Amino acid sequence: MPFLHITTRIDDHPYDSLLREKGGTGFPTLMFLDPGGRKLMRYRGPRTVKGFEESLGDVEEFTALLKRAEQGDKKVAGKLFIRQLELEWFSFEEATRRYKKLTKVSGKEKKQIESLLVDTEVRTITKDAGRDEDKCLSAGKHFLGMWKDKQIPGSDAQLYSFWLFIANYAEEEGDKKLFKKTVAEFKKSVGTNRQYRKALKVLEERLENFTRS
Repeated sequence: MPFLHITTRIDDHPYDSLLREKGGTGFPTLMFLDPGGRKLMRYRGPRTVKGFEESLGDVEEFTALLKRAEQGDKKVAGKLFIRQLELEWFSFEEATRRYKKLTKVSGKEKKQIESLLVDTEVRTITKDAGRDEDKCLSAGKHFLGMWKDKQIPGSDAQLYSFWLFIANYAEEEGDKKLFKKTVAEFKKSVGTNRQYRKALKVLEERLENFTRS
């Protein structure tokens, strides 16, 4: 069913946060959702009519995988799970449970799944923290532990949250060395992404003020 979302910023508007909830980051954003609101495809190519039309092939491929899995084809289990993780279908807890039940997974698929699980963990924790200051600091501490264990997300969106939360935690702890190192990692990993340039500038200004204090 076609659904046009317009962010109005009107209080109590029922769908005003839908774009953010589904991971939209700019305009126009094109997604395909199933009747339950789960993403079938998030388009990231050129924002042209031709590009949008061609994206239908990705939706058809994914829905075909879903149908084969429903019919009991275990050969597609790994590929389907990877697509579901990419589309953020599950929380980290649910994704972990489902992964343990998979039996038909190749070595290549396993490596890809475990990388996506790191992204899923960061996304789940970030979403749960929201704007709660204590939860955000706890998340930053947790992400620092993940960093030490070399569990670093791969997507720019999760890298942004990952480094920002660690930076906030470092500042709260008064750890200037950690803050500086985190800003450097932020710049290296997502600094060239136009979407995060403003955030990088703010972090660099915070670092300068923090260093002087």
